[in-house]
Amino acid sequence: CANGWGFIGEQALYHNREKVKIYGETFSSGDVIGVTLDLNAGTLSFSKNRKSLGIAFDKIYGELFPAVAFYNVGQEIEILSDGFKTSCPQEIFPVSPCRLNMDELSLLNELVLCIYHKQPLSYRLTTMLVDHCNRWCTSSFTRCKAVSGKDVYVSKDSPLLKRFGLTVGERVRTIYGVAEVLGAAFNRIWFRIGGSSNGSRPGPSDDGKVWFFTPQQITDGRAKKLFLRCTYD
Repeated sequence: CANGWGFIGEQALYHNREKVKIYGETFSSGDVIGVTLDLNAGTLSFSKNRKSLGIAFDKIYGELFPAVAFYNVGQEIEILSDGFKTSCPQEIFPVSPCRLNMDELSLLNELVLCIYHKQPLSYRLTTMLVDHCNRWCTSSFTRCKAVSGKDVYVSKDSPLLKRFGLTVGERVRTIYGVAEVLGAAFNRIWFRIGGSSNGSRPGPSDDGKVWFFTPQQITDGRAKKLFLRCTYD
């Protein structure tokens, strides 16, 4: 996978479809390989037979999924039923279809039916559309594409930004390096990781680097001198 991070049995790390560096120890049949993903630190580590091999990758963010790759026919793995632990509360992922509720689905259904039958919109739907258009025209909202590939609308004047004293467009230090503040959505603050080159307007290649930090991550980061205005790249 072009966007995957992996550990292969030849004592090497794998990323962007190629080996990137020597790491850890070789492993083979009978070995137990552990994977530790720390989203607060943005790191991925591995272990062999419960012995830590250290941090393999850093500056990892985005919508991530576990995966295993096989090279030869007949290869197999066993996932240990007692091997999974998490310190994060379970919650629905931002901009996920799972976040849709029945009220939102009914509004969408109403909008599609009105358009299809060429009928006027209801007062409620019209009011919502007018409010959204006004916010869009006054630049209160902006649309960006997250690193997961999904579109997200962020508010540029959210109380959450004021709570942390952050301003849209300013650059701050994060665990992933310097990032540009974009706005707030889903009770999270969204950033363009790495920012655009030479301070120019972001292009398509920059848009996909958008990701978020939770209020708790920002609070904890402030104790480490992170999420403060940065005057250098």
